[in-house]
Amino acid sequence: MKKQIFTLSQVTLSITNTIRKRYTSPFWVRAELNKLNWYPHSGHAYPDLLEKKDGKVIAKIRSIIWKGNFDRIQENFIKHLGEGLKDNIEILFLARIEFNGVHGLSLMIEDIDVQFNLGSLEREKQAAIQSLKQEGVFSLNQKLPFPNLPQKIAIISVETSKGFSDFKRTLSQSAAKYKFYYKLFPAILQGERAVLSIRYQLERIKKHLSYFDIVVITRGGGDEIGLSAFNHVDLSRDIATFPLPVLTGIGHAVNLSVVDMVAHFHAITPTQIAQFLIDRFRETENKLIKTSQNIIKISDLTLRNYESATFHRQKALQLIAQRNLINSKHQLQGALEKLGKYSKSYLENNSGSLIDIKTRISKESVAVIKKRDTEKTQQFNAIKQQLKSQTKQIKNKLEYSIQSIRLMDPQNVLKRGYGIIRQEEKIISKSKDLKEENFILEFHDGKIHVEPQKIEKL
Repeated sequence: MKKQIFTLSQVTLSITNTIRKRYTSPFWVRAELNKLNWYPHSGHAYPDLLEKKDGKVIAKIRSIIWKGNFDRIQENFIKHLGEGLKDNIEILFLARIEFNGVHGLSLMIEDIDVQFNLGSLEREKQAAIQSLKQEGVFSLNQKLPFPNLPQKIAIISVETSKGFSDFKRTLSQSAAKYKFYYKLFPAILQGERAVLSIRYQLERIKKHLSYFDIVVITRGGGDEIGLSAFNHVDLSRDIATFPLPVLTGIGHAVNLSVVDMVAHFHAITPTQIAQFLIDRFRETENKLIKTSQNIIKISDLTLRNYESATFHRQKALQLIAQRNLINSKHQLQGALEKLGKYSKSYLENNSGSLIDIKTRISKESVAVIKKRDTEKTQQFNAIKQQLKSQTKQIKNKLEYSIQSIRLMDPQNVLKRGYGIIRQEEKIISKSKDLKEENFILEFHDGKIHVEPQKIEKL
């Protein structure tokens, strides 16, 4: 029989024409993006797409996203999801079939439905929230007491990130007044490795809890890809159950991440975290100043009351001693008069023999009176000496208390490197209260009048 023979190009052209006639318009497809295969030098991506059933691959095909479509899709993902396309995610995409005689069959992806992925991420987020609440750990970190002076900070960030630089710069602006000490625990904060990297650094910090007051997790500086890591249930659980307060400033996300929700405090930017810590110092300083002033006032008033009470108590004891002495003298004088009358009567009856007795009794009575006077005087002096000793002890205790309190006086605090800003006779503790007018910067050894050119308020 005569064989009909076709060239390879005829076959591929036939396939191409058949596909073009059958698939005349793009259509929506749901599949797993196994590997993105994006090439930065060209801007094109060649994703590997597949479908699984019971863990086995039942369909697989190659696809193409040209640079123009890729840039538009990537921008849309970052805007709505806070991260771009990545490996191992399920997508719903608009595509058309194209067959090329050299490169074979491909799906040309024209668009990807971001709402499909948004719903998927939201379901994962809500599942993490529900799981942590059922475990009873969702709000544990928020219940930890926050230190009044959070000086020692463990920072989890990327060493070269702009967010970390902003955090350090903001803290350094208060270095003249407040002292912060921090140690960087470098970690990956985006992509698939972010969860493992952050959890590893949290475990490192946990081994040295006594060295730190708080933990700060910062990122930012324009790169918003990879925020889905902060909805991961295991990472969120580690932060919720961490034994130190955790503060987060992880970037400009559209919605709060689960990590933000379980953290002790969260902010959009690392700068806001740093300002929060500075404000905490300032609030504590103002409370100490007010408390010191109140204690000094109360101590002065208490000292005056003690001195007044001691004086009146001493006067009262003196009056009691004097009255007892006078009463004793009157009793002795009465007894002496009675004795004299009795002696006279007895003498009249016993003339000669009683003369000697009268003389002896008279002398003995005078001696008794002197002895009683001496005893009363000694008792009075003892009481007076005891009062002086008690008064001296009370004064010494009060002077010691006052000396301890005055060590907390604002002037002594200023000598340790702090300063006070005053404007219109008021202490300025917040930047928003500072007016663009002359103010006074007060140190322990003098004042500086400052005329600001411009005040930038954060």
